[in-house]
Amino acid sequence: MGSINITPDKDDSSSAEIGYYLGEEFEGNGYMTEAVKTLSAYAFEKLGCKKVYGKVVEGNDSSVKVLKRCGFIETGRD
Repeated sequence: MGSINITPDKDDSSSAEIGYYLGEEFEGNGYMTEAVKTLSAYAFEKLGCKKVYGKVVEGNDSSVKVLKRCGFIETGRD
């Protein structure tokens, strides 16, 4: 189906990156939105993170939409 993970930032112990993948046949069902909300809450509440961020490959508009639905704010592009 897919995967999701949270990786502590090597330069800032109060920050972590959220990363995920979902198989194309499972897209459009809200699975990843729920997973991102749940894992983000866990990172803040249980791991003590002050900041959770995601990096999105250019052109992956679906991933941007997931993050925005979960309350993430775009801060810049590399």
